[in-house]
Amino acid sequence: MAEQGWDVTKPIDHTKVSVLPEETRGLRSSIKTVIQKEHVALGSANSGGQHLKGAARVYLGDAVPTTDPESNNLDTSATSDDGRIAVVTAAATDAENTLKVYIATAAGISTGWEDIRVAEAGTSHRVRLANAVSIRGYRATGVSTTISLIKVNASDLPEIGSGAAAIVMTSALPTASGQVANKDIVDTKEDTLVTQVTASTFGPRTFDDTEASTLVKATIYKAQCDGFLTVSQLTDANSYRIHIEQADTSPDVTIGYAIARSNVAATSTFVVRKDDYIQVEQYLGSANPTISFVPIGTGGLVDQT
Repeated sequence: MAEQGWDVTKPIDHTKVSVLPEETRGLRSSIKTVIQKEHVALGSANSGGQHLKGAARVYLGDAVPTTDPESNNLDTSATSDDGRIAVVTAAATDAENTLKVYIATAAGISTGWEDIRVAEAGTSHRVRLANAVSIRGYRATGVSTTISLIKVNASDLPEIGSGAAAIVMTSALPTASGQVANKDIVDTKEDTLVTQVTASTFGPRTFDDTEASTLVKATIYKAQCDGFLTVSQLTDANSYRIHIEQADTSPDVTIGYAIARSNVAATSTFVVRKDDYIQVEQYLGSANPTISFVPIGTGGLVDQT
């Protein structure tokens, strides 16, 4: 007869010998039926018995388990629990639907449950996603919502989500490490620059300071705006050092010369920034040079004496 209810009290001790073969066959039949539900069919020479594809079950719950199926505590001091698999389903643990593997070490170092890397290949990790589907991450303020990190967009180009922590796309001027300006800010700054350049037209050339006194050598001037300083001399054997500094009210840094030689006139032009201090110093000769200033925008040179 076939096994019924897996009654471990049967067959009883005084069962007739003639009944035992049927009991044995029934037991084998029941065992075979049960095993073949999720295992390869048993065969001759002890073949079969392997798990069928999809037959193995893993731990599934809102937290990683602490015991094995026999209720023994998981042991990280040996390798007997190595390779157990669990899927943690609880969002509250910041590990919603996370696949984990249990790892122990013979040295007794507690490693426990570790996340499983996806499709590791050499030193890289590959994740297959549908086109334009983002890898997402939990917000730092809580795990109830997620943000897009990166995806391959419909044009097959990598696209970093605006919520990425390491690289942040911004429509404002980047002010922190890791921020990357997008096209919007680039276009805005380009328009602003064009506007600034258009608005900052050259003012009239002047040979005088702001008090209508002729610009002369040795005098120290301060620029009210950006512009260009030109020093000219036609007299042979006369030369000049041009000193320009931003913060020194007595400029002594030479940035260039104007040198007149036989049959060669000296004309040199220098860039001046707003608030620069300027002085044209006689280097050779004694003739007075012609000094002019072309402002960008509005302003001139102010005599500092």
